[in-house]
Amino acid sequence: MELRAELAIPANLTELGVERDRLDELTEMALEDPSCGGNPVEMTRENTRALFDACM
Repeated sequence: MELRAELAIPANLTELGVERDRLDELTEMALEDPSCGGNPVEMTRENTRALFDACM
């Protein structure tokens, strides 16, 4: 936590300026990203959206 504070790394998506009404858009973008297929957990719309919700 100290390092994050020293480097001014935002704690969550809200601090990054992400608004909740954009989470559906971000979910779709994440699922289209080629790196999504390398995740050990299959990413679905439901669990990806839940992840973004938890990161707010």
